[in-house]
Amino acid sequence: MVSVAFAISLVLILGTSGCASASPQTETQVTEFDTYTAQLQALPGVQQVDLNASEQTSSVSLNVQLVDDVEPAALAEIGSAVANFIPTAEEHGYVPTGPAIRLDESVYAYFNGLTTEQVQDQLGYWLGLVRTGVNSVQMRTYTSTNNVPAKGTVGAAKTTEQPPRYVLVDLPPDITEESLRSLIDGLAAIKDPGAPGGQWDFLNLAPQTKGEYAEPSFPSTTELSYAVTAGNHFAEVDGLANVEVIRDAGHDTPLQIRIAVFDDAMDGVGSGDAAAVFENTEAWTHLVDLVALLETAGSLDYSVRVLANPLNDGGNFQLDFSVHGCKFEADSTWPELATALNGVWEEHAASARFDADPTCKKPSDKSHQAHPDETSGDSSEATDPQAP
Repeated sequence: MVSVAFAISLVLILGTSGCASASPQTETQVTEFDTYTAQLQALPGVQQVDLNASEQTSSVSLNVQLVDDVEPAALAEIGSAVANFIPTAEEHGYVPTGPAIRLDESVYAYFNGLTTEQVQDQLGYWLGLVRTGVNSVQMRTYTSTNNVPAKGTVGAAKTTEQPPRYVLVDLPPDITEESLRSLIDGLAAIKDPGAPGGQWDFLNLAPQTKGEYAEPSFPSTTELSYAVTAGNHFAEVDGLANVEVIRDAGHDTPLQIRIAVFDDAMDGVGSGDAAAVFENTEAWTHLVDLVALLETAGSLDYSVRVLANPLNDGGNFQLDFSVHGCKFEADSTWPELATALNGVWEEHAASARFDADPTCKKPSDKSHQAHPDETSGDSSEATDPQAP
């Protein structure tokens, strides 16, 4: 039994290293802590309780594995008991790490700073998300150590003691567009108790595509569409490694797209030949088309970065460009590619960019008729025919 083993380990620690902790533990304290884990193990819906302590740091962690068919009411009771782990551990002189509740590959670890009622509400939401049919859902307190946050603000934080929340949803790969749409609709329909700030990340919005959304609420269909569209656009490109799409309305570049592609044609080339070789790859062809596609988002500012193969004279091939207002900026490292991309952008630049700022000068040879899907006054929204 895990709790008994833990009690024995503490007795050994105390017997051999009486100065290992600033607050030496008594056998009475060990027994009380052991009773806590035994009571937790006895709750309906609990499959296994793992409690581990570190002799050197006096830290203690708790993991609770749920049975597959755990009921929401039972989970609420488990949540209340697990929420007491932190004060219980601190009372016994330990530094608690965690705790975490697990259901298959899904993990709930959003406890710090929440009341028992808030933990119950968030746990119920987590369980609802898990049971939509996704691969897994990770829900944690938002910190820079348990995820890679989008650059900029962490959602719209409010003045509250409740910390921001991080949610990672791993969607099933290789599902149809219709199934993806249905799954996302199901996720969006689950009632969210809310969070003061945070971030949502989604894996497999398209093949090898991750979407990051710096906001506390479930992203809208439009927000999700950026990653779905960009990922599907590059899905068949030779050598594609991954696509990351970051949507952060609080950033000076609210839409950021990162593409890693390693085409065999780029192997072994040097910086002198890299631009010419890259211009003959599938990645370049799709990159040119992506510019036209992004301009259907109206006046939304965006940046694109392509990371490709290592060059034989050092570093990797990397191409960057961005659009802010009516200004196109391309990587001066590759002037030929920059000129070509600027020409493509001038051809497809959204009329909304120039309408929004009277000081902007339209390219003289372009009519700039508005695209049917363009938004005219809001730079934060886009309508995409490939939205999920």
